[in-house]
This record gives sequence, structure tokens and C-alpha cells, in this order.
Amino acid sequence: MFIKITSKSHIFLNYFIDDKPDNLDNLDETIYYNNKMISCLISTTNSAHSISELISFIDFYNKNSYTDDIIINEDFKTYLPFLYQLLTLFIPENKIYVLLHNKLYNFSNLLIYNSHHFNYLEKWDTIPFINNNNTLYFKDLEYSRNMFLVDSLFLFKKIEEIYNTHKDKYNLYDNIMIVKFNDDKNVSTPDRGFTVLSNEVKTTIEQNNINIISVNKFKNIFEYICVLYHAKKIIFSYGGPCCTNRFFVNPLAEVIVLACKTFTFMSC
Repeated sequence: MFIKITSKSHIFLNYFIDDKPDNLDNLDETIYYNNKMISCLISTTNSAHSISELISFIDFYNKNSYTDDIIINEDFKTYLPFLYQLLTLFIPENKIYVLLHNKLYNFSNLLIYNSHHFNYLEKWDTIPFINNNNTLYFKDLEYSRNMFLVDSLFLFKKIEEIYNTHKDKYNLYDNIMIVKFNDDKNVSTPDRGFTVLSNEVKTTIEQNNINIISVNKFKNIFEYICVLYHAKKIIFSYGGPCCTNRFFVNPLAEVIVLACKTFTFMSC
């Protein structure tokens, strides 16, 4: 089987071809692999979905006790460096082969696993909440960590382990805010982000000693995990910041999710 990788907008594309194609432009060489390998299919730069796909793949790999080398698209490593580092916490980097754009690859034995695109809570509609003035309140959600469609307990254990080991190395804050702004270069859907924080929000931030955090400024996945897991109160914006980072927060933290008026639901 031959594979050629590419990308379009925020989508990673992997072309699986039975026979060697003719007249492929801009290829340096064809690389052949004879050992069994497993394809880690991450489909997008949208971290809310790619982290779900990554969890799904690691869960599949570990529960089947695989030791084979894996392959990934180079765009995953380039555009989602923290998730790539997260992958290396569970699969050694010397077992990860990065496929490059300018090459064609041939595999004699390749296992392709189609990961779950979104790791949601099962029976989410049974979780009790309070609706007060169009604001939803949830309490005591620690138990929901056991309700994910794809078992994520291995990740929660690793995050707690890393926090306890590395927390003294970084500046940590009790109150943090992570929101999506539409001028962030790494945002895949800028139309769903905040243009600017209102004066009312800025005043509230200052009065409550809240630190606005940009994940792009983290040095590595260890700082990323320690800052989020340490926080006692976290403000997220709805969408990617909340859906991605829900896996990294302390189960006892108070989480506030801000709705963004520019966010619209796109039905199928």
C-alpha cells in the first residue's frame, strides 16, 4: 500500500493508494517499510477533535498491547506540538515515524485504525443542572470522568502524575482564563472566537485577580498540564478552549464557560 500525505486548510489528508501512482509531482523519493506499522490518523488542526482522536488511538494501542511502530502526518507534529508531545508520553518517540509531504511511502503491512472524532460523555443528558437566568450550573462532576465514550482514565492518571512531579518548575495560578480570540494564528475557526473582551469582562478579571493564559506561550506539555491542573478557578470560552482543555483540568476546579455571540451551530 502506498501513502501520500497533504493538507487542505485545517484538514490533514492521507491518501491510501493500492498501486504506485504515475506522474506525481514534487516527490523526492519513495520510501519502503517492510515491518508492521500502525497508522495514527489525526484528521485536523482543530485541537478539540484531534485530542479526542489521539485519546482514541492511544487507548486502542495500549489495550491491544501493541509494540509496533506508528506513523503520523508531519502536520500533526508541526501544528499541534503539545498533542504530539502528549503522544510521546505514551508511545516512545523512537517508535513514531513522521511522514513528510514530499515523499511517497510504501508499507507491506499497515494497520489503519479509524479513531473516534469526538470523545463525548455517554448519557450526558442525565447529568443534573440548574438553569438560572439563562445560565446553566453543574455541580460535583468528578464522576463524569468515568462516562467518556472512549476510556480516558489513563490520561487523567498521567496528568495527575505529571503535575505532582513537575509542578514546582513553573509559575502557577489559582485563577486563569483561556479563551479563543479570532486573531490567534493557530485558531482553525476564527469566526467563532472573541474579537475583544468587553469592559465589563476586563473589570471582572482585574477584580478577581484572574490571569489570562495563552497556551501558545507554554514551553512544553509539562507546563501546559501543570498550569491547567493547578488552577482552582478556570474561565473558558465555549468551543475549542473548553472541549480541548476539559481533559487537563483538576476535577475539583470551578469552571466557568463563556458563550460567544459570534458562535453559531452548523447543523448537518
